[in-house]
Amino acid sequence: MTGTKPSQMKLSNLSEKLLLLENIHHVLEALDQLLHNIGVPANLIGGIALGGYNYIRNTEDIDILIKQLDYEKVATALLSKGAIWLNKENKYSWQNHTVQICYGGLKVRDTIFPDPTNTTPGLTIIDLPRLLAMKVEGGMNQHRHRTDFIELVKRNNLDIEYIKTQVVPLLQSQQQQLAMALFEKAQKEL
Repeated sequence: MTGTKPSQMKLSNLSEKLLLLENIHHVLEALDQLLHNIGVPANLIGGIALGGYNYIRNTEDIDILIKQLDYEKVATALLSKGAIWLNKENKYSWQNHTVQICYGGLKVRDTIFPDPTNTTPGLTIIDLPRLLAMKVEGGMNQHRHRTDFIELVKRNNLDIEYIKTQVVPLLQSQQQQLAMALFEKAQKEL
């Protein structure tokens, strides 16, 4: 069998990537402090939020959820701390990471973001039912979100009643069907 060998990553490149991942902890702390200082409650959503529910996967982006009326306040605060607007989808580059600001009512593909559940200034991880619902909505178009949903179900030992009572009511009918299909797939993988 002939073929090419996978390219090898230089140790310096690996070290850079590991430093980026280590740095994310400091960026989250700085973002939490910034939100406290300006009095804005926010939820951590997206790939990093998965870690709060027993599923850690590689990601360098920080996604936060705020109320729409707080968007300008947060964007201005980030810019004053050296962030650079990336000219798309409310994304900013800050301390070598992309920070995406989502807000209640914003629609990105099939996901319509709810208002944050956090009511005190600062950053908290979104609750599991809403995170699962957002993963189903995102899963209508992206495989990564479907995989995240399945892993969350498996790693948190969620049962059908939890999905039916906590997640399904947050979804539209087509999304409800996808949630049930993903739950079944998770059960087969156990």
